[in-house]
Amino acid sequence: MRRAKKEGRYLGIAAIGYKNGRDAHNKPFLIPNEKAEIVRWTFEELSGGIWDIDTLRRMANRKGLKIGRSQFWSLVRNPVYCGKVFIAAYKNEAAHCVKGIHEPIIPESLFDDV
Repeated sequence: MRRAKKEGRYLGIAAIGYKNGRDAHNKPFLIPNEKAEIVRWTFEELSGGIWDIDTLRRMANRKGLKIGRSQFWSLVRNPVYCGKVFIAAYKNEAAHCVKGIHEPIIPESLFDDV
């Protein structure tokens, strides 16, 4: 599993805005779904700094992104949305992110702003 993550594959249940899929070699990867636009809108609004985070979460809920507070905080901190896969620390190897093989929903600069 660690090797798959190092290759840029996201393993496990897909993050909100993505769905699980398989490539031609039957290996897992993420595919953006219909909620990807709402996730993109959420990041763009957060980077603008106009709305506080809970108001924006309620607005996203009205748009169709049914999500609770703690899950929303996890969403805005998840690097998978900018095309990266997080690899946890193991033995003498530090934790780091690698470029994923999935299509990013938002650019990395927008993720860094948020």
